[in-house]
Amino acid sequence: MTTASPLELALYRLPLPVVVRELDYEASLASRTAQFKALWEAKRAADPDLPAFDTLVLESDPAKALLEVAAFGDMLFVGELNDTARVVRVVSFAQGSDLELHAAEVDLTRRTDEKDPELRSRVVTRRRGSSAAGPDDWYLWHAQAASKDVAEVNVDDGGGWVDVAVRSKVGDGVPDAALLAALRAVLTSRAVRPRCIRVTVSPAVPKLVNVRAELTLDPDAIDPVFEAARDGFAAAFDAHVRLGRDITRTWLTSQLSPLGVKSVNLIEPAADLVIAPNEIAKRGVTLITQAGRDW
Repeated sequence: MTTASPLELALYRLPLPVVVRELDYEASLASRTAQFKALWEAKRAADPDLPAFDTLVLESDPAKALLEVAAFGDMLFVGELNDTARVVRVVSFAQGSDLELHAAEVDLTRRTDEKDPELRSRVVTRRRGSSAAGPDDWYLWHAQAASKDVAEVNVDDGGGWVDVAVRSKVGDGVPDAALLAALRAVLTSRAVRPRCIRVTVSPAVPKLVNVRAELTLDPDAIDPVFEAARDGFAAAFDAHVRLGRDITRTWLTSQLSPLGVKSVNLIEPAADLVIAPNEIAKRGVTLITQAGRDW
């Protein structure tokens, strides 16, 4: 029979540590005040001529200000510790060299010219996709590891087969033959493909979206409002595109409604466009005109 040492018993009784601590200025000030009071009373015991503690902590006394400064310093220190803990433990808070440490934990390195959001996404995908042939991120991780041009994949599966649809970061999102060949070589290899599963790799299917709209401006709107709405639409549309992401009239109207636009008459599309999981929306004919001004 083994018995615990006094040290082990003492550690057992300690409260569990909290990594991210709540910031509480009043509690910190009370703690600092109690510490100061205990020290001051010990000094008064040796020198009774010293003033009482209650006299020292008047609002006008410098000691009061020093206690408040100390409490505020505690807040800053705890805040820095909290930020450090978040960066170390949560990849969402990490950036720069701290993010690269998270990447190193999963055997990743930053690619040339790779920005933090892209590296962070790869780290998250790598962790989620670590379960062999389980989650969809298993295929996304191996696809993105094979080529930096892979934006996303959609995994469709059935009895004994898996189809991986791929959207590229290049051009209109449809991967070229070279990228598809590289991905097929990786995703169908025995190192990636589960036994008894047939894996196919297919390109994202573009679905044409024509947009026609008339914008009515506020009477006092400046002229560049219309140009900004019209010229900025293409970039907003392209940034919105994802595999299986629908194009709704509400979203289209919102993108054409910057400050200064009174109303949007969205002529086309006449209804929301449903995008299948293996499809991506593609801008077709875009005609945005100004209908005038109105109150």
